Amino acid sequence: MGFFESSTNRQYTESITTMSLAFNILDETRTTHTHTLDALCGHLSATVVAPFLRSQGVYWDPRFEQYFLHHAGSDPFAATGTLEFYPPPMFLGQLGQLENAIRGALEALCIKTGPFVPRHYPDGLAIKVIEIPILTNPTVLSGPPEVSMATNGGRLVLSNVLGYQPANGRYEFTADDLLKRVAGVTEERIESHSKAPVCDRDEPQPRRVKPTTSAVTIHRIRRCLSELRALGEWAKANDYQRIEAVPARKN
Repeated sequence: MGFFESSTNRQYTESITTMSLAFNILDETRTTHTHTLDALCGHLSATVVAPFLRSQGVYWDPRFEQYFLHHAGSDPFAATGTLEFYPPPMFLGQLGQLENAIRGALEALCIKTGPFVPRHYPDGLAIKVIEIPILTNPTVLSGPPEVSMATNGGRLVLSNVLGYQPANGRYEFTADDLLKRVAGVTEERIESHSKAPVCDRDEPQPRRVKPTTSAVTIHRIRRCLSELRALGEWAKANDYQRIEAVPARKN
């Protein structure tokens, strides 16, 4: 994921090509969340569509039970926007049941939607996707805040700045310890880890390579520390402690 980008939309796009870290609360019992469009996609897939298919005798590999995506024009980490539902083609004849089940699941969460809008294939016959506008989402604070960090960001921020060492690419720490370490990071420490070797082209040969502080990198480190602080505070507020950061799985 785009470790050094502040725009969540751009972070999400870059995650396609950059290995990212997934942050999980290990002592949390809740398996799905609904506080963002991205979380809603997983929640509706797992709690509505997959059970419906199983009731029809269809069992798909859970890795491929992803029937929802956020609309390209919506921020996947925002609480509201537009979802896209891709109904399984073999069950288009039962689409009304699926739509009612989705509406019921959203209403149970007091999530308000606009009218469902079907989009058809070019032949105009079969439905390809159904757009679901999410207008209000009162569960916005129910899930952990997003931490957007690539594996190289883990090495820089988690290892170098905060002093955590991974085991096979995996980090684990407590919310208390994370908040303590983040609070103890000084501006001097941030600056010392934001330096990169730069060659001065104006100097005659042989040119000297000297470490130079980057204001952009400083901003990026601060962003990650801010996101980690928010995650630790959310975990503590919900009586959780154990946090892990692992390479995100790619389906």
